[in-house]
Amino acid sequence: MRRLTILAAAAALAVFFTVGCEKDGEILKAGGPITLEEANDIRMINESTDQYDGQMVLVEGTVMGVCQGSGCWALIDDGKGNQIYAKSPDHSVSVPVDCMGGFLRVQGPLFIPEEEPEHDHEPGDEDHGGEHVCATPGFYVTMTAAELTPAKE
Repeated sequence: MRRLTILAAAAALAVFFTVGCEKDGEILKAGGPITLEEANDIRMINESTDQYDGQMVLVEGTVMGVCQGSGCWALIDDGKGNQIYAKSPDHSVSVPVDCMGGFLRVQGPLFIPEEEPEHDHEPGDEDHGGEHVCATPGFYVTMTAAELTPAKE
């Protein structure tokens, strides 16, 4: 009986991980719920960054880049050539490292660092996925909530 319980638990975990990142059309959620109803215009944020500093925003678009270590940042393109970074400095919200081309919605306050952002890990840091380059944008949406629709294969 115990062996059957262990096999059932293992099968359930295998299904969870397979469905979680590989099925087309699935929406993967991280962080809190998205509460804003309408997305902000990325072009407007980029043109008037100071006006949005500290404001809660919702941005959405195609993932054009992602942290290959832990998924702690993503570069989002609105389909009109306007791009913005979303980042989780404390790594509390992340996206899958293989989410390039997916549709991502991110909510959080816009953050403008007062000085050059510090890299919170070293290249090769085993806890952060080894050798890779993390973006250090001049401003970004702090990821407090994220919803990802993976790209269709």
